[in-house]
Amino acid sequence: MIWRISKRIGDTDLIDRGAVQVLSQGRKLSALVRYYGFHPETGGRNAGGVGRSTAFRHHVLAGFTLVELLVVLAIVAALSALIGIGVAQAINKANQRNCLTNMIEIEAAKDEYQRDHPSDSVIPSQTAFAPYFRFGIPRCPNNRNSDYQNLLDLHNPVNCTVHTQNQSLLSPSPTPAS
Repeated sequence: MIWRISKRIGDTDLIDRGAVQVLSQGRKLSALVRYYGFHPETGGRNAGGVGRSTAFRHHVLAGFTLVELLVVLAIVAALSALIGIGVAQAINKANQRNCLTNMIEIEAAKDEYQRDHPSDSVIPSQTAFAPYFRFGIPRCPNNRNSDYQNLLDLHNPVNCTVHTQNQSLLSPSPTPAS
């Protein structure tokens, strides 16, 4: 197989199988041998007679294989799952903290109501209790459809059905008897 130079443009010889950068005329033959494994004078072999024929030489295309893309996709999916789990846990913890803050605010409003109405043991309705809150009676962020338990009872602390661990944080510690 004989390679023929089809066109010469600047320092690049365009050959029917690809382009070889030629820095000088003396390097053209060695560049062909290095790049293609081909020596035109020996009929398709390099100078030592050892090497592959260019008929079996395939050009390597720039890009990624399907396996490489699938591996990267699997890594990205695994990392996004881990990040998603962490974000979900952080959101749950923030909702629990927000619920505790709401419960503390409700207990403070109950104390204010009891100071204003010392003879009452229960708050008659939510409309009578609503003026003690700036933005309305708060609800648990995870249970927006129902109110806290014991909301209108002045003698029992407010209770959340979703975040039961908040009850132990809200309950006052017993005062030591002196």
